[in-house]
Amino acid sequence: MPSLDSRPSDAAEMQNANDGETPATTPDKVAELRSKRHAAWSWKRPAVSENLLASLILLAAMTSFTAMTVLIKIAGQRIPLVEILTIRQLVMQALIVPFVMTDFPAVLRTPRPMLQITRGLFQLGAMVFSFAAVIHLPLALAMALSFSYAIFVTVGASRFLKERVGRARWITTIIGIIGVFVMLRPTGSTSLLYSVVALLGAVCSAASALSLRVASGPDRATTILTYQAMVLLAALAVPTAFFWVTPTFSELLVLLLVGVSGTLGQWLLTVAYQKGQAAALAPLDFVRLLLTTICGLVFFDESLEVEVMIGALILIGATAYTFRTNARLASVLR
Repeated sequence: MPSLDSRPSDAAEMQNANDGETPATTPDKVAELRSKRHAAWSWKRPAVSENLLASLILLAAMTSFTAMTVLIKIAGQRIPLVEILTIRQLVMQALIVPFVMTDFPAVLRTPRPMLQITRGLFQLGAMVFSFAAVIHLPLALAMALSFSYAIFVTVGASRFLKERVGRARWITTIIGIIGVFVMLRPTGSTSLLYSVVALLGAVCSAASALSLRVASGPDRATTILTYQAMVLLAALAVPTAFFWVTPTFSELLVLLLVGVSGTLGQWLLTVAYQKGQAAALAPLDFVRLLLTTICGLVFFDESLEVEVMIGALILIGATAYTFRTNARLASVLR
């Protein structure tokens, strides 16, 4: 296969094509031959499907979120959780404020401000409970329990949004609950306490997702994120000032990286779901469990408990079946 540098020049092609005619006198043929040359060489660069490209972007997002989780666990050894969350939110706001300011003050207009505030409080609870579990539990257990949010979304959608939930989804929900109970066999009261905390984080994540279903109707994404930031910073300001611990330079660097990796992960996640089909991408979320488990083994000398892995497989199987059922239903409704 010839290299790109060995391709004939436009002038040479024109010379051959015109039997001695100079290329300067036929500029249209130059463009035509360039187009033919591009078509002849384009087969060497096969097109990448949108779902494949989105999957690669989503894997990058999962890697970024995993890095954030590891950094939070490192910072949480000495820095209070509320301080970690405050600095994380400040960094995220500093990174997105240029986009918000271009639409200010229209970004603050919403017909349902109380709903936005409520969702912000749910998101606060999800972050506090989930990150507390990350700090005090093995990463594999904390991450596996976080996937139970899909169970609570199903229950909440049926109970509060009055969505129809079929028998198959209820069965998978029950199977998922069994998986959670299998994982809730940690020894020691501390592990059991923070396992319950992790489940509370999953409940708050589900509540935040359900409220987003309602709040995202007439409101833009920038409006939702702006209200979320205001609620989080207002709620965290006083406890952060009260429990403040001055970080060392290395700790400050870790805290800044928490904000950067979290923001990057959110941005990559958004781009991935804009480019690919949600049903094709959703199962890749389980990559986080694999990555965080590896990080726990490598960086924190954690061990894998058989009950955690069995329960995680049960929960992942139930959630994956739910994704598949939703995808099949979506294809029927098209």
